[in-house]
Amino acid sequence: METANKINNEQLQELELSVIVPSNYNPRKTFTDEDIAELAESIRASGVIQPIRVRPVEDGKFEIICGERRYKASQKAGKNTIPAIVCQYADKEARETAVIENLQRKDVLPLEEAEGYNELMKTGDYTVQSLAQVCGQPEKYIRVRLKLTELIEPIKQLLAENMISLPVAVELCKYTIKIQEQVYQEHLKPDIQNWWNWKELKPAELSKRINEEYTNQLNHFKFDKTACTACFKNSQNQTLFNDNCGRCMDRKCLASKNTLYIVEKTMRKVLQHPEALLCVGCQFDQTAVEKLNDRGYEVKHLDNLYRFPVLPVEPNLKDYKGKKEYKAALQTYRQAKLNYANQAEEVRQLTESNRLITCLCITLNDIELLYTVANSSSKNKVKTPAELLDFLQAKSKRNDEIRQEKTIADVKKLVPDMEYKGTFSGDEEMMLYFIMLGYLKRSHWKELGFKEEEIYYSLTDEQRFKIASNLTEDLKILILRDYISASMERAYRGNIYTDFLLKFTKQHIPEQVKEVEKAYQDIFDQQQERIDERIAVARVQLKKQKDKEKASEKQMQIVA
Repeated sequence: METANKINNEQLQELELSVIVPSNYNPRKTFTDEDIAELAESIRASGVIQPIRVRPVEDGKFEIICGERRYKASQKAGKNTIPAIVCQYADKEARETAVIENLQRKDVLPLEEAEGYNELMKTGDYTVQSLAQVCGQPEKYIRVRLKLTELIEPIKQLLAENMISLPVAVELCKYTIKIQEQVYQEHLKPDIQNWWNWKELKPAELSKRINEEYTNQLNHFKFDKTACTACFKNSQNQTLFNDNCGRCMDRKCLASKNTLYIVEKTMRKVLQHPEALLCVGCQFDQTAVEKLNDRGYEVKHLDNLYRFPVLPVEPNLKDYKGKKEYKAALQTYRQAKLNYANQAEEVRQLTESNRLITCLCITLNDIELLYTVANSSSKNKVKTPAELLDFLQAKSKRNDEIRQEKTIADVKKLVPDMEYKGTFSGDEEMMLYFIMLGYLKRSHWKELGFKEEEIYYSLTDEQRFKIASNLTEDLKILILRDYISASMERAYRGNIYTDFLLKFTKQHIPEQVKEVEKAYQDIFDQQQERIDERIAVARVQLKKQKDKEKASEKQMQIVA
């Protein structure tokens, strides 16, 4: 039974329920029996008021884009058909429509909402800002939902079963996976009772307890803790009982070691992955980022970061108490392996389409190799070895220009308070004349040997420099010494004033100028060292690429 009408180039049809199939794109996975039964009663009485939205797929079937709940309720109501709007959607359009329209329903669970937003972010076509605009939600709301995807599975299950509140889940997702696992095992498992049960705590109290009990645990940090084993500030050395790795009682020392570890590891990782984008997500060691900035590293802030899939380890029967536990573990492994295959295929497709950008992400206590997805208009496009080399060489040139500009700017600041030393030097005299020649009246140009019509507006720097080097005593009476200090504002990188500025100031305050030059030279040297290292690696990669291309061409010639 089919009746067709045209609605904005889409077909409204009465479709058999038997030819309709649910979609994997729908973020809403939970439909309660009570909810379906209630809607089924309404459909028996009044029918389906709002048509579902579908698209044609293989074997004469139609995939649901929006309306799975109405579809299930119609089945329960004993209906054979359902009104449906048939749309010609490609996979990308079907996914986006399904996610956006279903997420705008009032009864979507927070985790389902989070996964839906995450799926859209993975396409690379959305930022948090654009997603907030499309979905009609504040940016903070989107960011909080996205953070829920970082919860470990047992805590997600607690939230899905309403055993913890959404604010508690939001607080938990701020912490590392290791802390989440420990908090779950010790305070959130269903069988934990009394004071040890933290499920009912308010977010502020939960945060306080986690920070007091876990954030200073040494086993949560990756740096070498050899020196910590004998430290008197380690709680392990202040008790008769085993406290695992112990807690550090000196948070300042703990933070310092953690920052140093992150900075040093980041510098190593950047050399190993010169093509990677150095970045941070929502939570990171701010001090480490500041130190890396001081060393010339550019750190970007990204929202949509994803972990590369990891092949799960197959369980071994001897590691389990009985066959029942082993069987359950094996089932979990098979599902995890299937998820891995799907994620690996997604990464492969992104790589082939040149949309996968490798990232080195700084976290609270480590640096991870992750990836983000670039859309067609992204500024962070994946660079070839040749493009990377050009980029780094241009960055090296600009780095030296910045050093000069900053040195000049800071030396200029020293001029107003500079104390004069010694007699008026020959260099000072020549500088003074050069500066004052810029204010020379047109009527005096003839005294320099120029005709008025030979100079369009004023003397050029080169002309003034030549004249100032060979002035007569008659012209010197036009010069006043105070104009030197007043004119130092004209000194910028690359002009002749710069040499004058440095000579003038070095004569009177040599130590202070030396300190400024040394400060920026040290920064330049550190930054240049990093850039030179990356250039060397980029050149090696470019050579490998060219050698590979030559070998391929040679092989093709042999085959031909």
